[in-house]
Amino acid sequence: MAIVAMSPGFDNLLRQAENVMGLLPYAGRGQGDAVLQPADWEGGMALQALPVFRLRIIPGKRRRLNDQPGDSVDPDRLEAIYVRFIAACSLPFRLVECPEFRALLVYLNTDVDTWLPDTHETVKKWITRQFDTEKEKVKQRIQSATSRVHISCDLWTSPNTLAILGVVAHYVTEDGQLQHHTLALKDIDSHIINLAAKAFLFVTDNEKLEHDDSGNNATLKEIKAWRQKGSLGKLHNFVVFIQRSVQRSQRFQVLSRNRKLARDNDTRWSSWYTMLRAALNLREAIDGYFSKWTEADCAGDELSAEDWIVLGKVKSFLEKLKMTTKALESSFATLDNVLLAMDFMLAQFEAGKEAHKGDPMMGPMYNSGWAKLDKYYRLTDESPAYVAAIVLHPSHKWHYIQENWKTEWVESSKKLLQTLWNEYRPVEPAIPFCETPSMTTNEFLNWRNKHLQPSLIRDEYERYCKSERVYGFTSALSWWLEETQRKNYPNLSKMAVDILSIPAMSAEPERLFSGAKITITDRRNRLGRDVIEALECLKSWLGLQDIASE
Repeated sequence: MAIVAMSPGFDNLLRQAENVMGLLPYAGRGQGDAVLQPADWEGGMALQALPVFRLRIIPGKRRRLNDQPGDSVDPDRLEAIYVRFIAACSLPFRLVECPEFRALLVYLNTDVDTWLPDTHETVKKWITRQFDTEKEKVKQRIQSATSRVHISCDLWTSPNTLAILGVVAHYVTEDGQLQHHTLALKDIDSHIINLAAKAFLFVTDNEKLEHDDSGNNATLKEIKAWRQKGSLGKLHNFVVFIQRSVQRSQRFQVLSRNRKLARDNDTRWSSWYTMLRAALNLREAIDGYFSKWTEADCAGDELSAEDWIVLGKVKSFLEKLKMTTKALESSFATLDNVLLAMDFMLAQFEAGKEAHKGDPMMGPMYNSGWAKLDKYYRLTDESPAYVAAIVLHPSHKWHYIQENWKTEWVESSKKLLQTLWNEYRPVEPAIPFCETPSMTTNEFLNWRNKHLQPSLIRDEYERYCKSERVYGFTSALSWWLEETQRKNYPNLSKMAVDILSIPAMSAEPERLFSGAKITITDRRNRLGRDVIEALECLKSWLGLQDIASE
């Protein structure tokens, strides 16, 4: 779920964000703190070899663990580096209590043992302290953002059964970079493409089972039965049957040359695509299993030639949705891609409906998926941000909408966008610079010059729409961040940066949860929500990559 704030209500959203991480008031933008780079450090080669990153050193009182002077180790730097090490590598806090680990560090530098904590509780305190320190820096970055701050969030159940809400901020920094920062993981007591794909796979509404001209229609009861024992149902049952037994898995791997089947799940439509792709690649092995072993539990799940044709069609369609999702999941995919992607998907569903009018099974699947997607497509009318994102793309402007939408949709969209622009436009539009011809004593020449002079377009938005479309840039956001656009369209460029910094999907919270899943290992499954939040926020703010995920 992406929360898009494009009205005065945005201030309320920011006040909620203050509760998340103690943000300072949005209006008070300040300057970011100076940071210490590794090149500024004194000390060992190990520190100099680290990649450049922002590191806040907080001098503080430290407890010595022995009588050694420990002068060759800066305890404050040691704390910051050790916390990064634990966060990036998802290591247990009790590692400091391991004699072999300490022996390794002491071998490298005996003074380490003077300052490295001897209990996991101290490591937790170190993490909390670094989290609080970095949080202050993130506050400053958000306050000095060039754009509005957009919030996306999602729900997740962690491996250690915590119900968590992930919150991510998206904004453009002072130096014109699109930034994504984790703000919080909070206790709690999907996506449009995901819903449309599930509706396609599993028809759930009787009114969407439209009658075709041949009268060859299916009831919801029959569709459910087909789901359970039809092509998809048969494949699902077979995969579960194979994976439930080590012996059957070994038999199948002999036929498949050690390639494994993939299994679907209830939460991700893409898991069905993965299962179908694997099964179609292993068709020979699957057919071979039924030929070689006949077992009562899966006797009714043997796939016929017709079943394989259906599975191939479903896989091909899901592949289109997969490609669309992939394009929108990028960290650089912004709101200008959303309506275009939905137009593309609706066109695919409509083509499928037309091609499968007489199909009692595939027809309702396309109808159901189309209806679900159309429902959310219509909801985009409630926010001007989606249309604005297309129009503010200098390669599109109004051309795409006028060419692909109905006339009444275009007119209503123009009114919606004009209302949004009125929130940004100045009361008195600035007069664009234009060299005027000098006055003469010849009345005819003055009259001619007056009537030949082009009319000045004072409104920035109108001037932008009437100008030629532009091509050859990396992204619409980067184009608007250029000095030329900021100078020519001072107010419209602000609106454009606000709109085009909105993410296309809530993919960042999903990436956050993927990292958190690595953090909560079997050896760390008792971590509390506050510690998980601190670790994941530090990884986000410091730009750390999960070593386990590489």
